[in-house]
Amino acid sequence: MDYTKSSWYFHKASEQITSWVIMGAGLFIGIFFACYKIMPQWISSVVLIIAVAIIGLLINWAFKVRVSDKEIDDMVLEESKKLKNAALRKFGMEEEEIALAEPIKFINWNYAFLGKRGVIDGTTSMVNDILGKDKIWRSPVIEMHFFAFSENSIHHYCQFRSLMSDAIREITEEFFYKDIVSVKTDMEMIPKWDFKQNKEIPGEVIKYDSFKLNSSGGNSISCSVQNSSVAEEAVNAMKTLLKQKKAEA
Repeated sequence: MDYTKSSWYFHKASEQITSWVIMGAGLFIGIFFACYKIMPQWISSVVLIIAVAIIGLLINWAFKVRVSDKEIDDMVLEESKKLKNAALRKFGMEEEEIALAEPIKFINWNYAFLGKRGVIDGTTSMVNDILGKDKIWRSPVIEMHFFAFSENSIHHYCQFRSLMSDAIREITEEFFYKDIVSVKTDMEMIPKWDFKQNKEIPGEVIKYDSFKLNSSGGNSISCSVQNSSVAEEAVNAMKTLLKQKKAEA
């Protein structure tokens, strides 16, 4: 995980440097022309060369720290490849023990912590979500869910992963088939949160698809999902398995 790149992306480093270049260039031009007539020509030439060099270095720096949406997405994809092994380790199980059905994974940006993001990673507690060029909100914390199926139950592993440090929060749960009441997809809508000021932004919301599992014991899971069609397929597969298991009981 390249935490430096993540930091550049979520702090909008490239845009900040570009703003500095524009403001600095404007200020320099104003001062330069104001003092041009009273400065010796050789001093004016030296000052101009130095200024152009500094501006060039800043522009080069702005391009260097520019991080695309795809680069961040690729980092998340790489992290998701480790999810299965992490889940098996936390379950204390072997792969053969969850071979009843194909495991299901959901990976998405974490939106639901709002002002409590610091419980996962203090370095992200003052960092706002970024709206990408593809109109997708990206958070410096991702949530990854892994559902595995054994003979008697569904095993759920959830990992909240910071993209700006090695901070991780892990949760494991087990749901017996006989206790599961429903599985479904839904549309969630939460207030947009300003993490720097630790308050809601009036009139702004984030909408995202979710997967929900409810059990008779009152326990439930709500997962943020990127692809609603993939979530629907997962729901249908779970419903088929639940129907089969309850028929066997």
